[in-house]
Amino acid sequence: MVSMLRTHHSPHRSVFALAALLPFALAGMPGSAAAVTTVFVVTSTLTVQDPLTVGVDTVDHTLYAVNSTGSTVTVFRGGVFVRALSIGADATAVAVDSTTHTAYITNAGSGNVTVIRADAVVATVGVGTAPTSVAVDDTTGTAYVGNRLSNTVSIIREPAPGAFAATTVAVGNTPVAVAVDTSTHTAYAVNTLSTNVSEIVGTAVVRTVSVNADPNAIAVDSITHTAYVVNNTSQNVSIIVGTGIVAATVPVGANPLAVAVDTATHTAYVLNAQSTNVTEVRGGAVLRSVSVNADPDAIAVDSVTHRAYVVNNTSQNVSVIDGESILTQTVPVGSDARQIVVDPSLGTAIVADFGTDRLSVISRQTSPTITSGAPPAAAIGVPYTFTITASGTPLPTLAITGALPPGLAFTAVPGSGTGTISGTPTSLPVSPAPFMVTASNGVDPAATATYSLVVQPAPPPPTTPPTPPIDPPAPGGTVGGGAAGSGAAGSGGPRGPGIGGGGSSTGSLAASGSGAEVRHLASTGSDTSAVLTAVTAALAAMIIGVAATRLARRRVHAAAHTHPVRRRR
Repeated sequence: MVSMLRTHHSPHRSVFALAALLPFALAGMPGSAAAVTTVFVVTSTLTVQDPLTVGVDTVDHTLYAVNSTGSTVTVFRGGVFVRALSIGADATAVAVDSTTHTAYITNAGSGNVTVIRADAVVATVGVGTAPTSVAVDDTTGTAYVGNRLSNTVSIIREPAPGAFAATTVAVGNTPVAVAVDTSTHTAYAVNTLSTNVSEIVGTAVVRTVSVNADPNAIAVDSITHTAYVVNNTSQNVSIIVGTGIVAATVPVGANPLAVAVDTATHTAYVLNAQSTNVTEVRGGAVLRSVSVNADPDAIAVDSVTHRAYVVNNTSQNVSVIDGESILTQTVPVGSDARQIVVDPSLGTAIVADFGTDRLSVISRQTSPTITSGAPPAAAIGVPYTFTITASGTPLPTLAITGALPPGLAFTAVPGSGTGTISGTPTSLPVSPAPFMVTASNGVDPAATATYSLVVQPAPPPPTTPPTPPIDPPAPGGTVGGGAAGSGAAGSGGPRGPGIGGGGSSTGSLAASGSGAEVRHLASTGSDTSAVLTAVTAALAAMIIGVAATRLARRRVHAAAHTHPVRRRR
């Protein structure tokens, strides 16, 4: 037992030695780390009447929800309703230029396009008959509109600020879809009944590329300049690479309806309605097929997170294909969901729930992880603060279970991902009591960590080293630094020493006032460096005085024993 040990160490040293070991033995460690869980959920809904389709400005995060039956578009920004605007009849599609913050809405029943900027209709541009598709080149500020019943594409430009004009170009029979390569500024129009694709540069068709039966959708990779054309009844995809075309097409599932491209991984995702799956195509070959739910109707891809979102209409949910993971997640949404877009910078997907009169915003959430280490030791009487941090989406709220040492408290702002232990310890706990930190954000599992905060005794007060003793003055000198003594060498016998009556002032300890300075500094409690400097000067003066006194004595002794020189006569 410790009480039986015989030791010469002071009790204070033993306490400090034990306290130095406590942080290593009792500081605590985070609980066993659980794997981070990722879930996709509808984090908010926005009310809108009969949303048929939706567009997004990926820079200022403005949403344009098109209500076809009511001939209006509802504008939201930052999840807040801005206003509703009147548009043309039978609106079918919307595309947004995120550079100029301009939305283009095709009105099939009116034969025109509504142009919206700064939350207002700035132009209505006449185009061909039954415009049903639109794509935007946001590097040139050009919109391409497919006019299904007039077999043309209208090219809308803004030659002067606020002045929009359209140029019409003839294409194949029944253009049902358009897409644009924003690097080469080439537009592609899919002509269903002509079974071909018209390529447009400037205001002219530069070539026509044959594809397979019943082409009905297209997506373009602007990095590799590759266009993927979905051929519905042929159940395959034609791949147009630059100015050439791949001879062999890629087979996909039954009744392919839509396609989207990840421009970072150069992967095309083809939605197969009858097969209830998605075919992933990369490098001119099928990479894999991923099962989804009943009646997939629309698809969108986030090229930042590499996620594909598939709207399953009759299933009333969205399948999320997370990168190349073999697992997919299903997110419940509203009834009769029609279209979907993604906002990559926010990591969200927005679904137009036609039957529920709303937009559903889907976000990714992750379970919490505590990222900080164990708190360091505290000391009695010393102010203390330590911040515990945790990650997760959304940021978690931290809480503790258990008691902290006296004088310390825990505070945390909900949803901040941080919590702080602060205060000044007032006493030593009987034993370091463990406490548990929990971080939670609604996504299971919550993160936990168990700690024991060590409190050490108060640190000892700072000590001042003792003042060194001052040696007595050398013989023949005076402490006061008076005038030099006077006196001649005494006379004596031939061998007797003379007697000197005085001494030199150089033999004084305080010839320059050093002795007085030392006494003054010591009496006033001056700092150690000043005292040591004075003592050093005094010692130097003493040594010089002793040496001078000895030299004087030797000279007197030598003079007393000197014999006169006898001259010869």
